[in-house]
Amino acid sequence: MRVWPKDAARPPAESDAARFGKGCPAWGQFASGPSALAAKARFMNKSDRAVSVYWLDFRGRPVEYAALLPGEEFRADTFEGHVWIAKDFAGECLGGGALFPRQGRKNKFELR
Repeated sequence: MRVWPKDAARPPAESDAARFGKGCPAWGQFASGPSALAAKARFMNKSDRAVSVYWLDFRGRPVEYAALLPGEEFRADTFEGHVWIAKDFAGECLGGGALFPRQGRKNKFELR
């Protein structure tokens, strides 16, 4: 067991969710905004690798909602103004980076 001195900084915890790689928006670039306009989103993994789907919360922090194997899909009830991303386990974003569902649209996001 390692004990840290009271006033020493601890090393940051590694988190796959916090690792934004190739094709991803910059950390903190987007955050979901408040909205009463309901929307539906469909995320389809058309890639040959596993993908995680994250909602970016109101501070821009990723919250994992689904893990998709190739060929799987996930449907989300969300709101216009909310931001989603999909990443593989290397941190690379699929689907064009940040995804923005809109009310009254099909909002089908093909993750390639």
